[in-house]
Amino acid sequence: MLGCDFSAVVEDCDEVLFIGSGGFHPAGIALHSGKRVVAADPFTLRVSVFNAEDLRMRRILTVERGFFRCVVRHPCMH
Repeated sequence: MLGCDFSAVVEDCDEVLFIGSGGFHPAGIALHSGKRVVAADPFTLRVSVFNAEDLRMRRILTVERGFFRCVVRHPCMH
């Protein structure tokens, strides 16, 4: 994969195996394809799993948490 063009991901598969370092690209592949991505990092010898639904839920919760903090800490609210 070159750059962040996730359209290169083959859609007619059950899962995707990503070999490389970092979590940015595997997360992007999972979100783009909706498939589970198993990421094998040859530098750290770690394997991680990225699930599109879990990533979407985490993103929603993070945004909601940030919005709540903004509302609670707003100077007009005190």
